[in-house]
Amino acid sequence: MPHELDTCSARVPGLFTHVLLACAICFLCACAPGFQVVQSPSTAKVNSKGKPVSLQSRMQRLLQEATIRFEAQDYKGVVEVLHRFLNRPNMPADQKVRATFLVAEAAWQQKQFLLAWPLYESLTQQSASVKRQAELSEIAWVRLMQMADALGQWQQVSSFYVAYAKQTQSIPNLLRYLQGKAAFHLGQNNQALQHLAAVAETSVYFHRARYLMGTIYVRLKNWRAAMGQFDQIVQHSRAGIHRAVHEKALLALARLLYRQGKWKEAITFYERVAGDSSQYAWALYEQALAFHALGDEAARGRQAGPARKHYTAAAGFLHKLQNGYPVEYKHPRVQILLADIARKQGLRTRAQAIYEAVLNTYRPIYRNLAKASQQSIAVKQLRESRLFSPPAHIAGQYRAVQELQKGVGQQSKKQVSPQYHKLLGRTRAIERGVHMAWAPVLRRDLGRLLRWARVGMMHLQIADRKHWQRKMNAVQKQRATAVQRSNNLFGEV
Repeated sequence: MPHELDTCSARVPGLFTHVLLACAICFLCACAPGFQVVQSPSTAKVNSKGKPVSLQSRMQRLLQEATIRFEAQDYKGVVEVLHRFLNRPNMPADQKVRATFLVAEAAWQQKQFLLAWPLYESLTQQSASVKRQAELSEIAWVRLMQMADALGQWQQVSSFYVAYAKQTQSIPNLLRYLQGKAAFHLGQNNQALQHLAAVAETSVYFHRARYLMGTIYVRLKNWRAAMGQFDQIVQHSRAGIHRAVHEKALLALARLLYRQGKWKEAITFYERVAGDSSQYAWALYEQALAFHALGDEAARGRQAGPARKHYTAAAGFLHKLQNGYPVEYKHPRVQILLADIARKQGLRTRAQAIYEAVLNTYRPIYRNLAKASQQSIAVKQLRESRLFSPPAHIAGQYRAVQELQKGVGQQSKKQVSPQYHKLLGRTRAIERGVHMAWAPVLRRDLGRLLRWARVGMMHLQIADRKHWQRKMNAVQKQRATAVQRSNNLFGEV
């Protein structure tokens, strides 16, 4: 159950990238007319008449076959056909550029960032004399920024953006969004707002940019501006790719209202989250929180009836969460809230059992998060439980690391290059860095939950003392009454 929008889903190319990619593929096809597929291009060194075939002719046929495979979405076949020929000496520059682009794009489509990254970098450094090099280079810059964004390398995103901006005055909306997102994660709020505000309203990234702007205003504690950005998203149609951002904007508005103590208004926004939304589990839990707050407010006003009603409603939402989302239901924050509600409804035994289960399960993990030798094991244990989701930027890095590791397993030794080893080392360093980055966040969040459980246990103990004190007082009063009656009877005799 993530806390915030996963804003790093920029690996899906926008309209700008699709147009450039279509032009590039048309260019590759146009440069190789009258082609014929060769069944065994790697071994064909002579033609049908037994005459030697030049490297240029062989590469022309290989490019023809690779282009057909690419259009048929056989990306693995493209890599197999062309990759081993990329470092051949004396290859014509235009053929090398076309082959490099096809292999890089095929690797990108398979999410093999290790292979694609150095190839796209080489495309940005090719000579400008090559035909259509500018268009291929533009696609390469976009892909490099998308990969750096997926890896959580925000400084690298900014570097690529600056380098690209020096070459052209026309910046596509996707790159403005990625640069604004990178500036946001680097803590450069003003620069982030400037880049995000420049995303055109007609762009598919417009609503993502507005959501991120609202998040920045929340960071700056400008609640009115934040609500304005989120409300602008909510007012938009929920159709198509905007729906995910729309649902998260609803949650953001509800959370801002909850922060202001407007629990009933917050509940109206929680209720608008669709049941098939990825945010529905969070909506159920936070709706239970809102009803729990209303119950506390009624209890402080000594309104037992409304308080009981709100506590029952809160428990109902948590049980609904149990039926539809059993994994999320086991989260300690859900269990502690359920224990709080049970305690306030007078179910002390049940509340105590839940508090003790949470403390016994997570207290050892919390202690291990502070130990350097056990930190990685504790992070892995919490991650595998699927109960704790990292923040958006760390989650993006985890996904990227998984894709990189998958790419490593798919690569054969024949495809290994110095750049490959370099990026492999970078991947492992990124993985270690992700663990180190998430551990303090986990320890902080887990510490808050454990304090919440300890406070609940303390309230139970205080209530038990008061209960036993009242019981003892009642017993003593009964004994005093009995003594008084016996004295009276003795006096009468």
